[in-house]
Amino acid sequence: KPDRAGGRLEWRAAMLAVLAALASVSVVQTHAPDPIGRFPNPERGWYMARYPVGGPLDPADLAALRSRNITVLSYRVDLSAHRDSQALPDDLMARIRGDFRTAREAGFKLMPTLFYAPDERSPDAPLETVLAHIRQLRPMWQEEGDLLAAQEVGFIGAWGEEHTSTNGLTEDAPYERIIRASVWMMPKDRYLLVRYPPNVMRFGGPAPRTRKNAFDGSIRSRLGHRNMFFPGDHWNGRTYWWDWQPGQWPPPEDVVAREMAWLAEDTRFAPNMFEPDTADRSDPDGDGIFDGDWYSSERVLRESEQLHMSLGHIEYNKGMIRRWQRDRVDGDTAFHHLDRRLGYRLTARTSAWPSRVRPGARFRLTLAQIVLRNGSRVVSRTSVSTDIRTWGAGETQRLTVQMTAPRTAGDYEVRLALPDASPRLAGRPKFSIRLANLDMWDEATGENRLGALLVAR
Repeated sequence: KPDRAGGRLEWRAAMLAVLAALASVSVVQTHAPDPIGRFPNPERGWYMARYPVGGPLDPADLAALRSRNITVLSYRVDLSAHRDSQALPDDLMARIRGDFRTAREAGFKLMPTLFYAPDERSPDAPLETVLAHIRQLRPMWQEEGDLLAAQEVGFIGAWGEEHTSTNGLTEDAPYERIIRASVWMMPKDRYLLVRYPPNVMRFGGPAPRTRKNAFDGSIRSRLGHRNMFFPGDHWNGRTYWWDWQPGQWPPPEDVVAREMAWLAEDTRFAPNMFEPDTADRSDPDGDGIFDGDWYSSERVLRESEQLHMSLGHIEYNKGMIRRWQRDRVDGDTAFHHLDRRLGYRLTARTSAWPSRVRPGARFRLTLAQIVLRNGSRVVSRTSVSTDIRTWGAGETQRLTVQMTAPRTAGDYEVRLALPDASPRLAGRPKFSIRLANLDMWDEATGENRLGALLVAR
């Protein structure tokens, strides 16, 4: 599932073909896929939560998480001590900035959630306080925005989950002001993750987004989804059954199916993250593994694919995570299947270029950024204009680039690089995308090896 390439968010499955128009004599490279490998890639997969109020991010902790293929943190900023002040203290601002610095060095993206109510009994903050804090944080968010995987709405109600507000922040007018301010707070290519689909519909109407309007810069195009109760029960904690009224139960099956279909269509072009949870915590044998039928491994694999899930919380709910780690589906654990399926997974099938070119000659090659190396020296980088956000699940893409051969004869290595678009991250290999192929990845450079090129007279 392409999630992020060249600094832009992508959220569906795709196979990446490296194909070129063949010269009269060409070398065709066939690249072996890696169907079972698990490895870290930016802005996808499992994520963990960290709380900066409890202490700064620890580089050793982040290194340990990365060894588990985790590259995203839910960065949860508890502002309960500041709900009565419209100015955040300098020490908190300095700590957040320091954590951005630590994440950058460790190869992590952050998914911030700022909240005032650490439980359902605590108050959130008045609207003007929320807006003042957003204004104060905006310069830092703009400067460090290349490290945002996305941002959760936050601010509103318990844990920032957009419910149980004590200051009326879920009412239409204040809610929309917070959404608009939060989108304004971030760089223009970042998404704001919204808890309930009807709240996404407030901006742009009830139709799911399409390829035509998904990236038009509107408020709607900047909104993604977060499911805080997946795949927990009939309605995923009110993710579905949007016109529910108190006293009604259970949700009509046709209503849930229709609304799931809407969400599946909308998430073709928008991120969708989930937190495992359930109303059924049955554990009859007391082994810490929840055994309810509703969140079977088969269901979670089917629905996570249908809903284009990009990120999942690995710490909560542990009873469900253990279930997926135990259950086997098609020869592997459900957990490992999810590890590979969340977000994007790009595979090179074949690539082709002339078997031999003259120094300075023009020839055709493929893909997003082609790197020619002579030993450890980068000789050239050539980019291809393509928007991976528009690629669909399971599609094969054919992309071609015209290149000029080096003027010095010799043996060169052809590589594919998928770096972050941010100039501050482009040279950091941990933020580059690794293809799901055998024996192609160079961890030191963040490049994928395609094959050799001979330049000779």
